[in-house]
Amino acid sequence: MKLLWLRPAFLLLTLLVCRPALADEAAVYYEQGLALKRQGKTEEAIDKVKQAVSNADIRANLGALLIRMKRVEEGIKELVTAISMDDANYDARATLGMAYRQKGDYPKAIIHLRRATDIKPEEALAWLNLGVALSRTSDKDGAIKAFKRALELDPKNGQLHFDLAATYRMMKRYDDAIPEYEEAVKLDPLISAAWYDLGLMYTQDRRYDEALAAFKKYLATNDKHDPASQKDAQERVKSLEAAKKK
Repeated sequence: MKLLWLRPAFLLLTLLVCRPALADEAAVYYEQGLALKRQGKTEEAIDKVKQAVSNADIRANLGALLIRMKRVEEGIKELVTAISMDDANYDARATLGMAYRQKGDYPKAIIHLRRATDIKPEEALAWLNLGVALSRTSDKDGAIKAFKRALELDPKNGQLHFDLAATYRMMKRYDDAIPEYEEAVKLDPLISAAWYDLGLMYTQDRRYDEALAAFKKYLATNDKHDPASQKDAQERVKSLEAAKKK
């Protein structure tokens, strides 16, 4: 009965991140299980240990922790278990949706994120992630609706404005995209990708001075993780500056 002689690793990890009440509850069940094991009451001991990890919130917390540790498949398994215990567990649904989105499994992501928004329609983050997942599919209109709902809940979130702008741009709705990009960098000037996209939009509109300023902002704020865009922006700055001197 190794399960009872050694405290399970996943229970230890869970106790680090659970709400105190849940952690205390799990610990009590586990200690009761150990006591029963010492008394030779093996079956009862097993039941107690199972109770220690049979709380959906605990499994959802464990799943989220495993995902943060890059143990994604293990995390997904725990989140699925949490949902099997409690279909309306918001944390499990939202985290599982984000995990699937990050894996590129957008159909599964959308299922869980829609459920999360049903459970807690006031949570902007779930709407944001739903919008991102939908924007990777053909349902761009659905993505825009999700982003707009998120912005109703969190209007000062620059990342939300950026994601909405990027979706408008994918739909070639450039007149709608530009104001959202502008609002994004107004709220968060460090969203470098927004500066780059703005530079492209301004260039397309022949707003060359604004394009030059935007590309310079991009070069000043980007993290250099996109060498192609970095090089393109540098070349565009040179070209626009040369054009100004003529």
